[in-house]
Amino acid sequence: MKCIEVVIQDHATIRKGLDILDMMVTAMEEGRRIEIADAIRMVNFLHSFADEYHQTMEENILFPLLLRATPDDNPLHQMIPEHTEERRLLSHIDDALKSKRAMDFVRMSRHLAMHLRNHFNEEDIVLYDLAERALSNEEDTMIVTEFMKNRVRVESHEDLSRLEWKYATRQPTAGLNAVAMSGGKQSLQR
Repeated sequence: MKCIEVVIQDHATIRKGLDILDMMVTAMEEGRRIEIADAIRMVNFLHSFADEYHQTMEENILFPLLLRATPDDNPLHQMIPEHTEERRLLSHIDDALKSKRAMDFVRMSRHLAMHLRNHFNEEDIVLYDLAERALSNEEDTMIVTEFMKNRVRVESHEDLSRLEWKYATRQPTAGLNAVAMSGGKQSLQR
């Protein structure tokens, strides 16, 4: 397996999480409730898998090897500041959840999902090309080894499938409160 294949697999996993986040946000925009615990699970997934594992591995292992072989005007140089912006947006989502500001949660979630999808689309192309040209087989193998050694097992995020099913098949419910109690569980609603 090549390092770019690991990166693209990670992007697919994170996109699945973003799809679920989009379903939650759409439910809220339609006046349906979501459980705060589910939103917290999604934010925790984005923190642990997307940021602490994936982006950290890119920044600490992959990017340094690729940057030495790129001119200053290469798009790779813009990708690191984009990671900082993604962390900032995720922090705003955290704050919105903690303070139960539903509209901020919706707005920031939409912004983060759009930002990450655009970032991944660019990374998939730029990194693929750079990795093919700039990395020796030994470097590529070392990167894959480091990624796999530090990889957060996707299986540890089994909630993704459960949440995907839950929010893809939810029926509308009535309600007017931004934060309500639903079946003894806190929910967030627009």
